[in-house]
Amino acid sequence: MTEIACYVHGAFPRSEALVAATRDADRGRRSAVPVDEQRALDRADFLALQAETGLDYRSIGWLGWADLFRPLVAATAGLATGPLTRWFDTNTFFRAPVLTGADLVLDRTAFGAAAGLTAAGLTAGGLTAGAPTEASQVAMLPGPYTFSRLAEPDTDRDALMPRLARDVLKPAAEELRAAGAELLQLQEPALVTRPVAAGSWPYLAQAVRIVAADLGCRVVVHTYYGDAGPVLDRLRELPVDAVGVDLTETDLESLRGSWQTGLLAGCLDGRSSGLEDVDATAALASRIVETARPPLLLLSSAGDLELVPRTVAEEKVRVLGAATRRLREELAC
Repeated sequence: MTEIACYVHGAFPRSEALVAATRDADRGRRSAVPVDEQRALDRADFLALQAETGLDYRSIGWLGWADLFRPLVAATAGLATGPLTRWFDTNTFFRAPVLTGADLVLDRTAFGAAAGLTAAGLTAGGLTAGAPTEASQVAMLPGPYTFSRLAEPDTDRDALMPRLARDVLKPAAEELRAAGAELLQLQEPALVTRPVAAGSWPYLAQAVRIVAADLGCRVVVHTYYGDAGPVLDRLRELPVDAVGVDLTETDLESLRGSWQTGLLAGCLDGRSSGLEDVDATAALASRIVETARPPLLLLSSAGDLELVPRTVAEEKVRVLGAATRRLREELAC
């Protein structure tokens, strides 16, 4: 019997009010306080939406993260913020992590603050300033391969993977787990958008094992923005609870094979404003169960939903919850 669960990963679109407040604060027209208040309201709305739609793991939407790497860079000796760089084939950008040559040491307290793990003050919606907000059950970090390939300057990137895992990602993962995370997703788009040499896989497996060992929560390695078919055999060997594929890029038939690990099906297109159909999404998930028979099937978006308008992203979340319920009814889960 396949266990079925669903959640939304990555960054969620900010409301127009939060975008405006952030812009005004950046330009010195108002303080950062309204930004924090509006971010807390956005987060509360997103959590309420996930509860309403019945998602199994809830996320805070990572509304305070400038990009996937910034909280880690801000908290790690040996890393610095680098040049503005395009995030794969999207119209979003990130600051490349730069290795300074010093030993990598993550300051756990600084990471907690940069990642928004401290209680957020809120002065509206019935909460008082300093009241704690609901913890995110979904944690997100860059995967060792993507981190090593996007870091600068060029170095022995394979040897960098276990080093990043031991000194940066593992302590960050432990902080996220301590803050309430029940599922950690390692974002690995580079695994399917850049060639992976055969010799790189043992280093990746070692790095993932370091992060996942004794963490106490589920760990998922998710690939997106590319076809996972050519590397699925390698992905299934990684020491994690599930591996993810972008079904807008990956053919369903390539999922056939021996699945001893779980499968994350990225069945919502995070780069298109077109709204998925509930029946069609549930039917696709049912075919995945028949084709791959994984012990665990996680339904989610392919990439982050932050690339579509917030109203569209909200509707996609509703589709995800409804399709998951439909699938469970069909499979009598």
